[in-house]
Amino acid sequence: MADRATPLRAELISVVSHELRTPLTSIASLIEMIEDGRLAGPDRDGAMASIRRNTERLLTLVEDLNLLANLESAGPVAGGAADLPGLVHRAARRHPMVRVEVPAGPPVPGDPALLARLMCLVIGAVSGVAADGAVTVTGAVEASGWTVTARGYAAGLGGSERLLTPGPPSRSDLPYRRSVALSVLLARAIATSHGGTLTFQQEADGQAAVTVRLPYLS
Repeated sequence: MADRATPLRAELISVVSHELRTPLTSIASLIEMIEDGRLAGPDRDGAMASIRRNTERLLTLVEDLNLLANLESAGPVAGGAADLPGLVHRAARRHPMVRVEVPAGPPVPGDPALLARLMCLVIGAVSGVAADGAVTVTGAVEASGWTVTARGYAAGLGGSERLLTPGPPSRSDLPYRRSVALSVLLARAIATSHGGTLTFQQEADGQAAVTVRLPYLS
């Protein structure tokens, strides 16, 4: 457990430092301009709205960190079962360019809410690096368990590298969207807590792929 936790914490520190930098820098800068009297009227109102959004962004990040800490300390998730194909289809509805090719199969043991979040994170991560947002999600039931893979053609930097690298800071006036790197980190923690694995790779045809393997109830 300790051997696995050490690299996870190192990666977590790297990702979180990127996630924190943008909202904190924006908040500090806007507060300084308000205190100096450089912003007034509508400009001041806009700055206050941006501060509020960035505060909400930080609160969401705290929730994500709490989830990671709980998953690491609690160990394997026990009890419950989930229809994995159903979860994949529901997660895909949020992304109009996602095609799902996952057959019916046995249920997956664990927490249905966490498993639903896992599928949302995986599909969202690949959509985030796909050049046109187009993603194909395939699934298969094998002797060792379920295998679900999300694939998309990544633009620019290699897909596997983009999945590992926090992206450029987003504009502070836009709604918060997790970095792809944080999404992958959360997804892997959920998969691991359910006795599964998560891997990502750059395939020979240029597609970035995230593969989740999970046990099933026989």
